[in-house]
Amino acid sequence: MSTQVIAPFGFFTYDTFRAGWYFLWRMCLYTLPAFVIAMIGVVMMVMAFFSAGIYGQDTKDQAALMEAVTGTQFWIGIVLIFLGGLGGFIASIPLTTSIARTWALRTWNRTFESPVWWSITWRVFLVSLLVGVIGQGVNVVIKAMTAPTASAGSTLVGGFLSLVVAMLNIVVTLLSYGWAMSRVAASRIGGLGVATSVVAGLNPLGYVPTMGPQYTPPRPAPVMAPRAPTPPPPPPASGSAPAGRRQCPKCSLYETEKGTVLGWYCKVCGWSESRA
Repeated sequence: MSTQVIAPFGFFTYDTFRAGWYFLWRMCLYTLPAFVIAMIGVVMMVMAFFSAGIYGQDTKDQAALMEAVTGTQFWIGIVLIFLGGLGGFIASIPLTTSIARTWALRTWNRTFESPVWWSITWRVFLVSLLVGVIGQGVNVVIKAMTAPTASAGSTLVGGFLSLVVAMLNIVVTLLSYGWAMSRVAASRIGGLGVATSVVAGLNPLGYVPTMGPQYTPPRPAPVMAPRAPTPPPPPPASGSAPAGRRQCPKCSLYETEKGTVLGWYCKVCGWSESRA
């Protein structure tokens, strides 16, 4: 039994990078068929422009352009791109939750049940938006350095900066997915800094439980023991008989009365003097 803290990773950490890589390569692999369909559509569109003779050159031939965009091949490409994009989007919704659950189970031996697609997506979108704003400023500098009127040294530095920015975009994308997944998974499990006892090797077969991680089986209803019958009160001691009462010879109680016909009789056991 070991104790660990279930908490989201920091943004610029190696664990976050690994989590983002874990998420993205699986998502790309599972949505690869949809991507292939979309790429076939792109190829068909390009071939439609090639067939019209207007791809790869500056032309003002409106007739050729209309021939390309009204042809069957062009619209089949449009449909394939739409279907591929729609299929990939629909598949990503359950895949995001499934990958995040498996990652949480491998990382913390805990998992969750609620869907997390939107919670991860909007966090990644905000990070991408911030990076895009910063990248626009960097692109302005790069374009100025790679302009035709710039010197050879500036062009070389601008090209190097373009390569660095492209690599940083890839790294930040991985970090954003890893950070968002770790934060959402930790909040769903209920961690966020709470120390939790975890048994090593709790799930060697990779089984994802269908019940929630906090599930506790209901307690059985308590069984009430039968009560012992209350014994009758003991007869009063001799010499302490109530006034005007006679002790019953059958039950030894003093619940007797004297009648005009039966004589003395007991109201508890039914003894009567006339029957004795």
